[in-house]
Amino acid sequence: MGRKIILGEKAGCCFGVKRALEIAGATRGKYQGPVYTLGPLIHNPKVVKSMEEAGIVPCEDLEETEPGGVLLIRSHGAGPEVFTAARRRGLKVVDATCPYVRQEQKLASQLHQEGYKVVVVGDPNHAEVQAVAASVPGGAEIIDPEAVKDGRAEISLPARVGMVCQTTQTQENLARVISAILPGIKELKIFNTICSATAERQREVYDLARQADILLVVGGRNSANTRKLAEIGSSLVSTYHIEGVEDLNPCWFRQKRVIGVTAGASTPREQIDAVLGWLEENLQEEWDMSEKDHMVNNEENQPEMETPVTAETTPAGTGAEAWAETPAGATVETGAETPAGTGAGAGTGEETAAETEAGAETPAETMMEAETEAADETGAGEGEIQPLEELEAEIPSFKEGEILQGRVVLVQDDAAYVDVGWKSDLPVPLNELTREKVSSAREVVNEGDTINVMVIEIEEDKIVLSRRRAEEKLVWERLQNAFREKQTVKGKVIAAIKGGLQVDLDGIPAFLPASHADLGYVPDLAVFVGQEMDLYIIEFSETRRRLVVSRKEVLAEEREKAKRKLFAELQVGDVRTGKITRLTSFGAFVELEPGVEGLLHISEIAWGRLDHPSERLQEGEEIQVKVIKVEPEAEKISLSIKQLSPHPWATVGERYREGDIVEGEVVRLTSFGAFVRLEEGIDGLVHISQLSQERVEKAEDVVKVGDKVKVKVLRVDPKERRIGLSIKETQKPEKVEEEKTPASVYLEGDEPLSSNLGAILSEKLAAGNGSISSLMGEAAEETKAEPEEAKDEAKGEIKEEAAEGVTEEAPGADEPAEAAEE
Repeated sequence: MGRKIILGEKAGCCFGVKRALEIAGATRGKYQGPVYTLGPLIHNPKVVKSMEEAGIVPCEDLEETEPGGVLLIRSHGAGPEVFTAARRRGLKVVDATCPYVRQEQKLASQLHQEGYKVVVVGDPNHAEVQAVAASVPGGAEIIDPEAVKDGRAEISLPARVGMVCQTTQTQENLARVISAILPGIKELKIFNTICSATAERQREVYDLARQADILLVVGGRNSANTRKLAEIGSSLVSTYHIEGVEDLNPCWFRQKRVIGVTAGASTPREQIDAVLGWLEENLQEEWDMSEKDHMVNNEENQPEMETPVTAETTPAGTGAEAWAETPAGATVETGAETPAGTGAGAGTGEETAAETEAGAETPAETMMEAETEAADETGAGEGEIQPLEELEAEIPSFKEGEILQGRVVLVQDDAAYVDVGWKSDLPVPLNELTREKVSSAREVVNEGDTINVMVIEIEEDKIVLSRRRAEEKLVWERLQNAFREKQTVKGKVIAAIKGGLQVDLDGIPAFLPASHADLGYVPDLAVFVGQEMDLYIIEFSETRRRLVVSRKEVLAEEREKAKRKLFAELQVGDVRTGKITRLTSFGAFVELEPGVEGLLHISEIAWGRLDHPSERLQEGEEIQVKVIKVEPEAEKISLSIKQLSPHPWATVGERYREGDIVEGEVVRLTSFGAFVRLEEGIDGLVHISQLSQERVEKAEDVVKVGDKVKVKVLRVDPKERRIGLSIKETQKPEKVEEEKTPASVYLEGDEPLSSNLGAILSEKLAAGNGSISSLMGEAAEETKAEPEEAKDEAKGEIKEEAAEGVTEEAPGADEPAEAAEE
């Protein structure tokens, strides 16, 4: 009887954990900055340590993170406040929550909206339970099944209760809580959110423990579901909860023929394989040295790897009855229950070599006795011959093209031999094993593998099988189903050819037209070679062996889903990170999610005036923007950068006071003065009369655009958004000493004042109408003209600015304010 290792089919990572690990790897590869998880990503110290070495760091609080990093939400999920706090801290959030946990959160929220008091059944200290409770506004009531004693729950609940359950709980625990609270309430609505994979794994452990002499449960000791598996196993057989090969003890396996191995939902395959490798390597040597004198048919005592056999696939009978039908040295698994302490597989796992030496029966002797007793009971003893007709009737008949499942029993260079239940093992020639060019069948399959084969030739007692054609047929069937159901398939691009790409779909070649390679035109299709991608089949013909696929349709569908999701989530006031895809004269388009863009108008880029967005932005740049308008029906999103900070005019009085002398830059000249920029969004006016100590006809005679000038603040009006400035007040007037001469003394060559004044008056009278009164009136009008002219010119400038704004696609919100300022 050979020693055997039975590996549970359900052992290892569940769907949610695998998905979280894949997302973690993709996130680490995509982002250069630090990646954090709020707590361990999964309950497996070995995996968490290796991830930490790769730069995915678990932390207990968001305060431990650095802004600009990535927060990876673990498979247990998190409450909404975690997402909000992470974004406020400047972290990009990647959600790896298990879909089953996310569904549990949604159902809990739905129950709350329907007016139920939400109850979560589960461990109050488990991250999943806490995340679900946090998803309910105001929180939810948590009931721990372990705290329900004597069929009663010490908790007061209202009349209407809605219930969800931790995905890794058992149905028994859920039922116990329901029974405890039901008498005290009037209405109970239950969503059974227990993951089916958990229940299947636990049922499998029951079967595995009944068949094994010893059970190993591989996984983190901090994993609740792994501990539960160990508890189940220990109720039936000697069970050891280990995290890895370093925990294994060779003494455990003395006199143990059947070794069961399973693993928790957080245990990756490589951790399980390491344990299996240790068992095969170490137990074979121990067997040969300590048990060889007691073995039956020693040449067959090689370790075997099989999947567990359940009651449905096991011959009727238990214990010795099953062994009675088995030739000596063969290995048989039974799913039937054996009473504790009796039959094959019974035992406590505590037997020692000393007990064997003291005269205790070895497992081999026990099995031989069981076979003899069973033969006596059933009458199927030595000498009884089964009729030939019955034997031939039991041999199945096959037909060409039929697909069978068989177990590889022998591998040679030129062929592999498979047991498909026929009267002998059947060959699969090397050229029918695979399409790949290999020199030996040993490169393709191993003894003990279970493979699919197709019957390709039947001649009397000769039947030839093909693994290659069976797999190809199954792939065609799967692809046909994907085509009918409009499901995606995975393919790998192997070459760029005329008009498109050649794609491999699990060994079946398909054509991807260039027009379906991406959403837009791709000038060089060679960039896709070697990539794996999701595809839709758009043309299918098995008879013509023609497959046409599309990546464009998949991308379009994903973009549409992302768009709907974004518009459903997006709120005015949200701050998002986006990438600039295009610059135009009126603004920039920013991609918030793949295929979803918002418009950042030029007036929303800065508080100051810009002539073109390129003055501040460039294509491909990542920026933070604030959502200021969302129109789901029109699929429009308006964005702003400047509204991320307060308007400069709101605090202008704190920075500029009357009498201050500051420096600014001349940004615009008008007929009535010059505008000087003091800071971003703050321009002040230097009236033409304040440009110089001398009379100025045109502003450009004194200053030009771009000049750096010192100005004195004359007045500040935050409400009207105006600042009056002066250059003249910063200039010191030249001191001119006038010499006073006696009134009646004239210098040589000078004319008397009366003669000069007479000449001036004569010129004025000649130019006018000869009237003194008209001359005085003209002087008065000149005195009034300067401020009125400046006022009219200012109005004209405002009109000019307003007209200029009309030509833009969408005038900025601060344009009227600027005009008013002028």
